[in-house]
Order: sequence, then structure tokens, then C-alpha cells
Amino acid sequence: MPLCQHSIEIGGRRYRLDLCYLDPPLAIEVDSFAYHGDRSEFDADRLRGNDVSLAGYTLLRFTSAFSDWRIAATIAEALGLPVPGKPSEEVHFGAWLRVWSNRAA
Repeated sequence: MPLCQHSIEIGGRRYRLDLCYLDPPLAIEVDSFAYHGDRSEFDADRLRGNDVSLAGYTLLRFTSAFSDWRIAATIAEALGLPVPGKPSEEVHFGAWLRVWSNRAA
């Protein structure tokens, strides 16, 4: 399982990675427009991403547009693990949210 909100220091700057593996060094960032949509966040994310990459991590970024399978397959490939079989129907966060919202109502 990946480490969650793992803290690293690079060049005197401290960052928290959404998810990461240490061996091999793999950083996984989940970007939502709500939290990364303004100019200062956009620029800070580029600086952070470059620092993380230069520190030796493979950096993978995902958004709600990625299906669960695409995320799992990409991470498996980066870790050198077998890629899971593709399901007949891929689920995206938007579809999951609609189902969850309907159940909560």
C-alpha cells in the first residue's frame, strides 16, 4: 500500500505527497480543479512537480477524468507490476459521485 500524505524535504522546501512508494520512488498526486485551479496553485504545483522529479521520484498526476482502471493500470506499470485486466465498463469519479449523491438523497 502507498504511504499517504508522506512528507519530504527537497532543497530546503517541505512537501507532502498525496500518495507515494519509496521503492521504487513513485509520487502520486491527485489534482482537483477546486484546489489547483488558481494561478498561484498552478505555478506552485509546477515547482513542486519539478522538485519531486529532480529528487528521483517518478511523478504521476491524476484527475477525476481518469477511470479507476486507468489509475490502477498506470500505477501498476510504474511499479513494474502486472497491469490489471481492463473491465467491460470503466468507472470515473463523476459517475461514482452521481451514484453516491443519489443514494445520500
